Amino acid sequence: MRKTISILMLCVVSAVCYGGEIDITNNFTGKWNNAETVTQNADGSITYEAVAWGGLTAWYGSKNWSSYDELVFEFAAATTVNTQIMIQGGEEVKQWGEVGITSLSCKFAGHDLSNVSQVALQASSATTLQVKRVYLTYSNQEGADDYNGPIIDPYPMERTTDSEGFETAVSAVANMRIGWNLGNTLDTHSGKAENMWIESSTKRQSSDYETGWGQALTTRALIHMFKLAGFNAIRVPVTWYPHFGSVTVKDGVWDKSTWRGYGINKEWMARVKEIVGYVLDEGMYCIVNVHHDTGAATTTWLTADVAEYENYKQRYEELWTRIANEFTDYDDHLLFEAYNEMLDPYNSWCFASMSAPGGYDSSVANSAYNAINKYAQSFVDVVRATGGNNSRRNLIVTTYGACSGEGNWNVHLQDPLTNMKLPTDAVSDHIIFEVHTYPDIKNITTAKQSIDAMISQLQSKLVSKGAPLIFGEWGPSGIEDFDYANNMDKLVEFATYFVEKTKAAGMGTFYWMSLSDGTDRAIPRWTQSELKDAIVKGYYGEEGYKYYKKGDVNLDGSIDISDVVAVINQMAGSGNYPYADVNSDDDVDISDVVAVINIISQGY
Repeated sequence: MRKTISILMLCVVSAVCYGGEIDITNNFTGKWNNAETVTQNADGSITYEAVAWGGLTAWYGSKNWSSYDELVFEFAAATTVNTQIMIQGGEEVKQWGEVGITSLSCKFAGHDLSNVSQVALQASSATTLQVKRVYLTYSNQEGADDYNGPIIDPYPMERTTDSEGFETAVSAVANMRIGWNLGNTLDTHSGKAENMWIESSTKRQSSDYETGWGQALTTRALIHMFKLAGFNAIRVPVTWYPHFGSVTVKDGVWDKSTWRGYGINKEWMARVKEIVGYVLDEGMYCIVNVHHDTGAATTTWLTADVAEYENYKQRYEELWTRIANEFTDYDDHLLFEAYNEMLDPYNSWCFASMSAPGGYDSSVANSAYNAINKYAQSFVDVVRATGGNNSRRNLIVTTYGACSGEGNWNVHLQDPLTNMKLPTDAVSDHIIFEVHTYPDIKNITTAKQSIDAMISQLQSKLVSKGAPLIFGEWGPSGIEDFDYANNMDKLVEFATYFVEKTKAAGMGTFYWMSLSDGTDRAIPRWTQSELKDAIVKGYYGEEGYKYYKKGDVNLDGSIDISDVVAVINQMAGSGNYPYADVNSDDDVDISDVVAVINIISQGY
């Protein structure tokens, strides 16, 4: 044994992280001049019919490119005119390209690219450019840690279960700790029935949706980064209507009266399940929902109105029956959320009928609240009917508009809370309420007072009905253009306070969504690391979150011969090492000794 260990110890190597590339070709769909055309080809390349000094453009609003090395355009053939890259960031950066090149790169060293708003490729004369791909390069993999293996979570979870061994709703909410939304990803959609720009492509794939709103394809490494930081739950918003039944468009327009069928696209469901797997494999909780099938877009088909509920009841129940059947064998770390922010026919936010003609209308409001309760009940009934683990899975129902009752500027603000019913369920203690909140933080003192009042109202008017509560989305408002750099102190103070207070109240929190955003998700790394730290410290305290690598049985920060000895001592009954079951087979034996040796040999 000792000889084997000594040989293996000589094989220990350090993990090295190399640089890489992030493809951003899909972002280049804009143009400066109406006389130009931009066509994205089936192979992902772009055909750009340029006019003199027009622009093939990617718009970002505000992206931090300061840690990338360069931007590269690759052409399918040598250029016949001069070209130029122009980047508008903290400063304007340009790179000239001579005739006859097959690639044009712009290096970032010495430039301020902390606030990139747009990037353009220009041609000195009218021409056709075949852009094979566009990508950013970076030198080092960044993120929470270089470690990619399984971890020991030293914060034990006390799971309370029912008679069948399924975790109760209160227990699940407590064990979620802090969560994050994988937003603008699987929830991406065209948004306008009058301009179904994604569905107009007959060759569309699931990746066209996943990257359609500027996000990178989701990776296991991204989810692992959140786990290493102390997050224990991920909400996966999913918009289903483009993938559910036969959505046909004519001249870019979707007439919903032609919507037929109830099947879910197999490729889409496979991708949803793949991402859910990333989350569950980390030991985290995962929420799958029905997202932008609700809301204010003209593509919305789920509306808080009794008549509309009756129109779409069968389709809604068919959708949830199919989703539930796909996941029936998944354990209780997976939760279902019935619907996102469902609004009345007037798209009223804050409370039902706020935007009705003439202001508040009690008949509109009553219909909206009754419809919400009907949708919630349908959801619970059809999921339970699918059996398996769904018979006791924790289910989430959301108030009208996901309204939290925050604020005191109108007497109807708490109506979504008082009118929300706890659905009737065949089992007890497996329903969770959800609300969203985006407090105005221009005045941080006022914001804190508003948070305190909101939590108190939620406890008395919603939680008191018999279910725990999560903030399925939360974040700031009142900051011009969400200017992170110039408002960091306020954001940090707000986030720490919010998490501290909700934790004390037994409420779960899922931040929306900028902590890692856009191309940063592909590396992966944090877009707003200071805000992430504030959320983590708000829950875990000033020291933050610390994990240990799987195999560090004695939790001394390294995996070595002492961990092998710890496993052997545990086997002999002379030790107290809760993490000695390294291979997670519910038994501590020689196979765990071998597992530690293997980890040592891999250089972890």
